[in-house]
Amino acid sequence: MDPVTIISLVAFVGQLIAATAKFVQYLDAVKDAPKERAKLSREAARLLVLFTDLRYRAEETTDDDPWFSGLKSLAVKNGPLDAFKESMNDLAVKFEPVQGVIKLARKLRWPLEKKEIDRILAKIERLKSLIYLALQKDQFTLAKAIKKDTAKATAGIDRLQLDNEARKIRGWLDGPDPSTNHNAA
Repeated sequence: MDPVTIISLVAFVGQLIAATAKFVQYLDAVKDAPKERAKLSREAARLLVLFTDLRYRAEETTDDDPWFSGLKSLAVKNGPLDAFKESMNDLAVKFEPVQGVIKLARKLRWPLEKKEIDRILAKIERLKSLIYLALQKDQFTLAKAIKKDTAKATAGIDRLQLDNEARKIRGWLDGPDPSTNHNAA
């Protein structure tokens, strides 16, 4: 398995955004769309938001960030993000604008194609779940790193407080310094 770099992940998510935007554009071009198509359009718009968020997250990280490994694991060849792209392209083909007789035939075939589209949508929902699980894994990894850093900082503060208290106690236990009286006289 090839390691996924942040640059390739950003590029790949950009392709997902383009495929989803193309699908949304096709859906918006459909006149007199049934309710199912409006539902598809809303779902695709939500996917655009998800993919845009993923892209910005990928751009804000580096290749060695351990809290980004879950999402990078989805971008492997033939992995979940590839399946997402394939599903979005399949949907775009089904809704590509056409003219004339083909347009009429497509309207008549809609009830038959609905099952196939529902299958694709179910696949997209499963893939979205994988993305959310990967994001949760990354958040958990980040939370563990924050906890570890916080524990180190707390230990350092405790050491400083103990050193300060020890210095105060030593100052209290030390007798008066006769040199200060001697120098003043």
